[in-house]
Amino acid sequence: MINNDIQHYISLLTQKTQDGTLTWSRHSRTTFSLSKSAGNMPLRVNFQTRRAPLMKYKGFVFNIQIEEGGRILLSIDSSEHEELHAPLQNLFDAIESSLMAKGLEAFKRILDE
Repeated sequence: MINNDIQHYISLLTQKTQDGTLTWSRHSRTTFSLSKSAGNMPLRVNFQTRRAPLMKYKGFVFNIQIEEGGRILLSIDSSEHEELHAPLQNLFDAIESSLMAKGLEAFKRILDE
């Protein structure tokens, strides 16, 4: 039941990323974050992809934490929850597409000047 809820919420994050409602930041080639206030609680979502030497596919680590103090509220590692791998892959793809579109817009601005 909990994993079904998590899959649903990851799907909603993916949709909101695709429609531009949520804006992610890239911190490295493999790490993204999103900051959002939930009432009076500023939250940060960290999303990281990794490929360990023995892994056959990319793995994902997804955390939601309180910005101040960094207390982690939710942590998901796709190597421990294989049923969440596909939804996390979809989220990763949506983030990559969104950031690529923003990068292309910046590229166009450079060429226009």
